[in-house]
Amino acid sequence: TGQWYGYKTANRLYVTQEELIAMQSQTATGARQFYRSTSESVGDIIFMDLNGDGVITIADRTYLGSAEPKATGGFGGTVMFKNLYCNLTFAYAFGHTRLWNLPRNSFASSDYNLSNLIAGKSASILSPYEATMPRVTPYGTGANNTFSDFFLHDASYVRLSAFNLTYRIPGKAFGNSFLQGLDITFQATNLLTFTRYPGLDPQGNWSNARFGTGMGVDNSEFPNAKNYNLGFKFTIK
Repeated sequence: TGQWYGYKTANRLYVTQEELIAMQSQTATGARQFYRSTSESVGDIIFMDLNGDGVITIADRTYLGSAEPKATGGFGGTVMFKNLYCNLTFAYAFGHTRLWNLPRNSFASSDYNLSNLIAGKSASILSPYEATMPRVTPYGTGANNTFSDFFLHDASYVRLSAFNLTYRIPGKAFGNSFLQGLDITFQATNLLTFTRYPGLDPQGNWSNARFGTGMGVDNSEFPNAKNYNLGFKFTIK
């Protein structure tokens, strides 16, 4: 479980018609044989012909990595200086990929508005030399949404999952009042995330609760929220 299996790509698009035609071949009867489909065009994703038969078929699918991290864990530390107390807790995972399903679904059909994470990056608007996403077509013509490593991304991350900062004001600061001390605490969760993953969250918003690749599918639902809290602790006589 947790293994991705599909098509490898050149991780780029066709940029010229000549490049696209050069990938085509002939059948035994001399008819033109399209590399992937009769609707292939400039701005489409280039798929890799792994078995060398000159055409993209199901036989070209291969292992694309794992949705399960090689390692997960956490670490933290506490620093105290005079009346100041600081605690940091980090979580991490590495060695896995996630399927960012938002762009993949966007190229299945252009009946709907595209996410602002996709719009303006497609070869339908930009030159294929500049575009980082394939062309958008009616009803998914060109099959750029075919499952491939084009939509799989390194989801390794280090996250500051908990931050706690406390300052204690000693009782002597309040003189002879009934107050013997005051702790002011600022707490935050999911404050910072260090990752190269392009989606909203390298860790959460699973497509479902299944184990394996199901946990590696990112449908761009709400990411882990950032929470902030400010607290006061009074010590009285």
